[in-house]
Amino acid sequence: MKRTIVAGILSIGMASISGCGGGGEGGRRVDVVPVSGKVIMGGAAIAGATVSFSPTTPGTPAAIGRTNDVGEFELTTYDAGDGAAPGVYTVIIMKSVAKKSAADPEHSAEGVPSEKSHEASESASGSDSGIPDIYTDASTTPLKSDVRAGEENKFEYTLE
Repeated sequence: MKRTIVAGILSIGMASISGCGGGGEGGRRVDVVPVSGKVIMGGAAIAGATVSFSPTTPGTPAAIGRTNDVGEFELTTYDAGDGAAPGVYTVIIMKSVAKKSAADPEHSAEGVPSEKSHEASESASGSDSGIPDIYTDASTTPLKSDVRAGEENKFEYTLE
């Protein structure tokens, strides 16, 4: 279930980045400025995390980025690495890591995977990213960022 929610959120985010609806208010592109940063937890960089900037002002497009091996990211709104529109954002950080099942599926006498096997398979396909749930939801994340034109917009997020 959690995997489905994450996939849905990422699909919506990618649709807004790819230009569906044109981006800003009235379907026109708004000006964006470069935005970069780093994500750290427990003193170590978080690689492969998705960093989403969800605007608090209607008509402002969302921006998204992915952390590299040293936890650094650049945001994209329209074109790769172009940044984000000036404004205040709620910041969501997610990372999906599929679990692997160590057990073979149980089968019924007919050789069909049993219901118990299906349940084990579903729980094994969930995610355990190590990122606390508080940062993965716009309604609970304490992270906010103010992107400003004419300034260096470099943010560091230390997750606890």
